[in-house]
Amino acid sequence: MKRSLLMLAVLLIAGCQEAVVDGPPELKLGRDECVHCGMIINDARYAAAALIEADGRVKAVVFDDIGDLVAYAADSPAAVIRKRYVADYATKQWLVAEEAVIVHVSDLHTPMGSGLIAFSSADAAAGQKGRQLAFKDLRAHNRDNKADSH
Repeated sequence: MKRSLLMLAVLLIAGCQEAVVDGPPELKLGRDECVHCGMIINDARYAAAALIEADGRVKAVVFDDIGDLVAYAADSPAAVIRKRYVADYATKQWLVAEEAVIVHVSDLHTPMGSGLIAFSSADAAAGQKGRQLAFKDLRAHNRDNKADSH
């Protein structure tokens, strides 16, 4: 009987602990809210996510546009971002942002107007009319586009 109570206590304690976040989140279209702009995410093709460390825990945050992920990082320099993800425009599957090929399509209407879409490879992105970029170059790209629009 004591052993059963001990096992029950261990299971209850284990059940109360938060799950370890180590991969991309499950996107709930029409319910999840962009952490940067507050809009509801309705189209997975443009979505992005990040694993951030806050208060000693890692949590997933989601964005409705790849441009919002880039803006969030620029606007929150103290944020500890562990990993970034972007949705593949064709398959809607998560890709590690730094491994994705990003294409800027100036006349594509993305949720926040960035015109940024992601693909798993240069071959997958080849049919898009736009400028191919590496994720690491997006911050400079955003800065240049803001300067050009003024």
